Amino acid sequence: MSLALTGRVYSKFFWSDWENDPALRLCSLAAQGLWMRLLCVASKGDPYGFVVVNGRALEASDIARLVGVSESEAADLIDEL
Repeated sequence: MSLALTGRVYSKFFWSDWENDPALRLCSLAAQGLWMRLLCVASKGDPYGFVVVNGRALEASDIARLVGVSESEAADLIDEL
């Protein structure tokens, strides 16, 4: 049996960097969760590492729809980050 892998399935992530970043730890859990979701989007971005979908940078309204929060909540969390 052959397993064909497509796209990016792996990236190096240093958990200790995430856990030990004092600025990130001062952010709310909601903002930290948004940051992680945006990292996931960036891992699939083209160019790689950018928060884009179909080559277009995401605005607060796009991010709100993507993660299922209101636009004002998304904007507040982005400002917090």
